[in-house]
Amino acid sequence: MKLIAMLFAAVLCAFAGDVSGKYSGTIPNGDPVLIILKQDGAKLTGSGGPSEDQQFPMRNGKVEGDKITFEVVAGEDRVFKLSFTAKGDTIEGEGTSPDGEVMALKLTRVKS
Repeated sequence: MKLIAMLFAAVLCAFAGDVSGKYSGTIPNGDPVLIILKQDGAKLTGSGGPSEDQQFPMRNGKVEGDKITFEVVAGEDRVFKLSFTAKGDTIEGEGTSPDGEVMALKLTRVKS
């Protein structure tokens, strides 16, 4: 049974596509945000911040089908929790700030 579940997860990841890349957008108050993602199967690593020059490490990143979740650690007590759905070159979802504020986010993949 465990093998079937692992194969099912692998198939979902294969169909969802690779979310690796840079995604940019703004938070509701207009401040910029840049997320850099690196997918390796169901594992997601990377960073996030307001710009390429100011990035903070990511932790607990995972990909399940088209759903991606991770946390960005911007300081000892400043952890942002993010949850997105991948839709082609965009990721849409929400972020929760360290003080509990929830905000809708839509970020677009940066074309090189």
